[in-house]
Amino acid sequence: MAGYNFATIEDKWQKYWEDNATFRQPNPGEDGFEDKPKFYVLDMFPYPSGEGLHVGHPVGYVATDIVARHARMKGYNVLHPIGYDAFGLPAEQYAIEHGVHPRDTTERNIANIERQIRMFGFSYDWSRRLTTTDVDYYRWTQWIFLQMFNGWYDLEANAARPIGELVHRLESGEYVVDIAGRAIRNVSDGITPVLGDPVGTSKWHELSQGERNSVIDAHRLAYMAQVPVNWCPKLGTVLANEEVTNEGRSDRGDHPVYRRDLKQWMLRITAYADRLLADIDMVNWPEPIKIMQRNWIGKSVGADVDFECTTGVSPVGPGVSPVGPGVSPVGPGVSPVGPFTSAATKPEASRPALTAKSMKGMNPYPRQELRPENVMTHIRNLPHVEMPGATYFITFHSAKDEAIADSERQLVLEACLHWHNERCNIYAVCVMDNHVHMLARPFQDLNDI
Repeated sequence: MAGYNFATIEDKWQKYWEDNATFRQPNPGEDGFEDKPKFYVLDMFPYPSGEGLHVGHPVGYVATDIVARHARMKGYNVLHPIGYDAFGLPAEQYAIEHGVHPRDTTERNIANIERQIRMFGFSYDWSRRLTTTDVDYYRWTQWIFLQMFNGWYDLEANAARPIGELVHRLESGEYVVDIAGRAIRNVSDGITPVLGDPVGTSKWHELSQGERNSVIDAHRLAYMAQVPVNWCPKLGTVLANEEVTNEGRSDRGDHPVYRRDLKQWMLRITAYADRLLADIDMVNWPEPIKIMQRNWIGKSVGADVDFECTTGVSPVGPGVSPVGPGVSPVGPGVSPVGPFTSAATKPEASRPALTAKSMKGMNPYPRQELRPENVMTHIRNLPHVEMPGATYFITFHSAKDEAIADSERQLVLEACLHWHNERCNIYAVCVMDNHVHMLARPFQDLNDI
């Protein structure tokens, strides 16, 4: 524009904005605060790992500044802060390359970058300026970490709770520890006094102090685990996947990167997967961005598969057919139907008996007589009943390894299927000559029963 004196006009108004705190957003209760709709505009803070800005910085900042100014003109209280992401590998490497302390280089780079940013005249609230290396800032990041370290994810509450609550539930006997070291609710159904506690569970007082510490640490939101990582010896740190090139080298410095199993601090983000997915609908983002986030979370759902039945045996669940003689697949949450469950509708007195051909558990529970009529009782004694989320292969043998007569195979199959939808899902049962194979998964929680 002819006759427009940029230097004079920009300097004048930028000084006015600074002297009058034009873009400062007061907090509730402070002078100048007005009760208006809120609008938050947050930029990606620049890394002070170089001596100044590059062209990519103002490209994004111009766009967000337009949004912030537009919202102010529409009557919003706009919070538009700025800061510097000063911790991390870029700042560290810059200091190493130049042979000076990282705080010196970081503060010098910040001063120059801030001078450049102010020249653009962006409508930042400079009273909220922060640097992630400021003690007053990172003391709160440490506080947040301690909250996660001293917290656990309560599936029943669907929220994080203090780790002390978990300890209390274990000490009181409300929870026990399963064979995988997980804290699970101690469900009493009247069978324990007769058959004893489920195999593989431990009460809190039965564990040593070291075992108790391991159980608690395994439930924390922030925990340590041995995991495969991208280790760069030259940089002395672990790299994210996007920091490694297709040639297996670091994008900063072009150093070799190796996959190693190392002990790392981890955050239990996956516990929040369903909540993250549901809350995407609450965010005012463009739909393509929401789709990207949903795909990143990556929730998947299984499918039903139909198999042609060539044995003359009826299917036992919608979308599922038998896959061989005497085999009865059953889908999760599907009640068996067809001839396999005919005994369930017969009067008790009319059911044929197995007499001496009663079954015994062999893998790995005690050799107790497991009659078809009390098979539901003995499932309380299976070691996997309180281990949700896994599928188990179980084998029963006949009492004296005697052959199961053809006339009795149907009854054995029906008796096994009585377990389905009671305490677990039965996916498949196969009656062999003198033993039975079963594929089963215990219910994940009480809501599934």
